[in-house]
Amino acid sequence: MSTTVPSNAEELAATARRVELEANRLKAEAQLILGQYEFELAKTQPKKLASATAKLEAAVKALKEPAEGYTPIGTKYPVNSSGRRTALAQFIASKDNPLTARVAINHMWMRHFGKPLVATVFNSP
Repeated sequence: MSTTVPSNAEELAATARRVELEANRLKAEAQLILGQYEFELAKTQPKKLASATAKLEAAVKALKEPAEGYTPIGTKYPVNSSGRRTALAQFIASKDNPLTARVAINHMWMRHFGKPLVATVFNSP
């Protein structure tokens, strides 16, 4: 599968970054409003005042310093593999696992002759 890069990719990237910065600013403003609200409520409850003050300070800091970087569009996969997929592939292709060959032959037989050797080709009862 080949992907083509649009001719205006740079412009699209700049627009996406600008919109993301605006979204981050709006989120920070919402956190600031929530922090102010919790701070006002906590004035009557001294036990919650420290927590509300910390949230308010964090919201003010987030608003003053916009988030850098970008939000990835898709899933970010780890750099190092855990080895589970390799272990599964080795198990499936192992000479000690006769099921793989039986299933493969059953599918080939069904496609060639129209009727499988074993009726449970699709793993249904």
